[in-house]
Amino acid sequence: MKMDIVCESLGVPKNTAGKTFIFILFGLTSLLAWNAILTELNFFSINIKIDPFQYFSFLNFFPNIILQLILLCKKDLFKVKCQLISGLIASIVLIIIIPLLIIFLNSYETFLNITIIALILIMGLINALLSSGFFAFVSFFPLEMIIALSTGQGFSGILMNVIKYIITFTTQGMETRKSETIGAIAVFSTTATILLICLITLLFSLKTDYFNYYLNMNFDTNDIGRITTRTDEEDEEDNQELIDKNKEMTFYEMFCLLIDIDILCAFIYIVTFAVYPVAFADQKIFNLDIYNFNTILAIYNVFDTLGRYLVSKINPTKKIAYISILSRTVLIFTILFNYYLQKRNKYSTFSSIFLIINDSLLALSNGIGTTVCFGIAPTLVKNELKGQAGASV
Repeated sequence: MKMDIVCESLGVPKNTAGKTFIFILFGLTSLLAWNAILTELNFFSINIKIDPFQYFSFLNFFPNIILQLILLCKKDLFKVKCQLISGLIASIVLIIIIPLLIIFLNSYETFLNITIIALILIMGLINALLSSGFFAFVSFFPLEMIIALSTGQGFSGILMNVIKYIITFTTQGMETRKSETIGAIAVFSTTATILLICLITLLFSLKTDYFNYYLNMNFDTNDIGRITTRTDEEDEEDNQELIDKNKEMTFYEMFCLLIDIDILCAFIYIVTFAVYPVAFADQKIFNLDIYNFNTILAIYNVFDTLGRYLVSKINPTKKIAYISILSRTVLIFTILFNYYLQKRNKYSTFSSIFLIINDSLLALSNGIGTTVCFGIAPTLVKNELKGQAGASV
């Protein structure tokens, strides 16, 4: 209530659809470069020797995790604003360079393979900047903005799927290498454009009263003094609070505080990446042929987004987190069983339907579990530690 009074007195606008859209854009952008890579795995598979379906996830997430741990332990290494701006600029550059190298240096096989591996590793570092940065950033804002950012991450994959469907349809009948090249140019150029739009939006948003208020950039005790009559005791409490704000928790202390949420969030992705996309790469949905893999990705992205959105309709609790996350363990076995059935050419109609069900449930539980964890974490700490809590998860 006190926060609302201060906010209204300072003329800071309440949450509006416009603010929600901005955070959806931020969420969409935070995973857009990786989703572009994921959508174009076929493009990579026909141009480089390394199997992107098996190795790209590891090449992306290993440096991602390492850098995020460094960012947590060395809190002053990057300011969140610098982290986001530099991450967006680097993503734009990288997403333009990758397809150009493949197109123009295709005859230099060894050099191209080594270079692409290096760039995917760098992509992991950039994704770490954006992922930890955006979730640290949004943790200072109301819960609906956290959900909006998480939902935007789901839309990121859907957007890539839509573009891929359009390209696949319009290039049908073309030679495979040519059609995949056209698709890659369309996907990566669209990605670079959206990343640029997000960068501009972020720079303008940081100057608004709404963002400055929640990020505490231009807020001090003098603002409260203009609203209420202060006492010496209240002034002393405010001074002590300002001192306490500089005493951030260590990585270990924050991990101990959020240990169950952190472990649950880690387990979400252990289950997901145990089977996705590798176990899905050779599975078939009826006779979709050239649309098959993109359809698998599309189903996943649609239900992942739905799961993230559904959290806005419920009260996020640890109980919901435990149920949605631990219950998905069974999907490892059902998806692999379906993989076995298809490899043995048994029950093709059943295995196609079962694949759709498995894909949908894997995605739905991923969306719900991820968003609940990110939504709960900032509520378990003091205001000045919200960003650190979001980054920790």
